[in-house]
Amino acid sequence: MENWTDKEFGAWVMMGSVSFLSAMYWMQFYYYHFWWGYSAKYAAEKYDPTKWTMNTYGIWSLAETINAVLLLCQWVPTGLVWLLTMTNNSEIIYFWISWVGWMHYVDMIRFVVPSILKVVSFWADSTTTSYSYKGLEKTYKVSKAHELQYWDFAMEWMGFMASFGVYMELHSIIAPKYYGDQPVPHKRTLDVVAVGDDDLQW
Repeated sequence: MENWTDKEFGAWVMMGSVSFLSAMYWMQFYYYHFWWGYSAKYAAEKYDPTKWTMNTYGIWSLAETINAVLLLCQWVPTGLVWLLTMTNNSEIIYFWISWVGWMHYVDMIRFVVPSILKVVSFWADSTTTSYSYKGLEKTYKVSKAHELQYWDFAMEWMGFMASFGVYMELHSIIAPKYYGDQPVPHKRTLDVVAVGDDDLQW
């Protein structure tokens, strides 16, 4: 770490801070919106638990469930491994930066699959997918209503901006460095390699 440039160190701090904050946010988001609650109170799961759950009865809810699970799979490991990079272990740093790169493919899946499902939900879901009528009042719980909230949108896009915005600086930490026209052989140990008498390169 002591040999990183200011941009590389700044990218590490930015990505790490966002990943840890996102991990904390999406864990409490999943707990409150998907885990919390008694399934017996929802008709979808009460009468046919083998087919439906309170979170996947509606197509829109299914899309939100997929999105939430993938967000957990992305940000919880990222935040935890970022804490481990503070040990300055080169193998952990290499893995963490590579993981951030792999997350971009998960982001692509999150863009495509939930988006398609949400379009389908315009026709597949109905006004009674979440709440139906109990007498004259619409209070009968069929499944959980998953509605978009401002902070959910803001946190998702903060993650996008961080992972895509600082990735090139992050990747430069593990990418081969050049001295003149000759590349310095890349080492996974990220140790400093002497080039010439006084010059040091990665």
